[in-house]
Amino acid sequence: MRGVTRRRPRRRAPSPGRGGARARSTRRAHRACRFIVEETDRLDGLISSLLAFARPTALALRPVPVAQVLTRAEGVAREVVAPRGATLVRREAGTLDLVVTADPELLAQLLLGLVTNAAEAVAPGGTIELRARRDDGHVLLAVADDGPGVPPADRERVFEPFFTTKERGTGLGLAMAERIARAHGGALRVVPGAGAGPDGRGACFELALPRAGAAPALGAGAEAAAA
Repeated sequence: MRGVTRRRPRRRAPSPGRGGARARSTRRAHRACRFIVEETDRLDGLISSLLAFARPTALALRPVPVAQVLTRAEGVAREVVAPRGATLVRREAGTLDLVVTADPELLAQLLLGLVTNAAEAVAPGGTIELRARRDDGHVLLAVADDGPGVPPADRERVFEPFFTTKERGTGLGLAMAERIARAHGGALRVVPGAGAGPDGRGACFELALPRAGAAPALGAGAEAAAA
């Protein structure tokens, strides 16, 4: 009709409270998604660790210079300790000419696992040492740090499967390392008072391996490999 003006409906401005609620809901959804992804990754890692631990330790043995084993482990280990701002120090004493009969990949994996544990234990700017020395018919490889060390009550249990003091640990890392050591006819142990800190403070995990040509005196490698 003429002379009649139609009014357009007025749009209501969004309520500040409603917008804030939507933002809070979005943040909660993002946090939930992150949690799901993190837990999925953690469970995936746990399943992989369980499968690796359940499999027999297959060895590809060959004569390997000790220096080569250290160099292989050291290259990756420096990338592990860098984010912590820690210092990785390599110490060798009379091992340049030593050779072990070993699987170099598994030995490097063992040492890298010990360095990773040390990097998680030390304070930012801490020190981690990768050591090698000879002892009669054996080669001693060790990873030491200046962190809090291993409590006396835990020293006999750290190599037990599923024992862990970490909030999200699987308890299989050191158990797997100990199995690799035994498969090589060697032994892995905690050495009290031999850490990298003042007066030996910190943790020290030492791997004893028979030198190439020497009889395995610290365990039956064949039995460990079949376990």
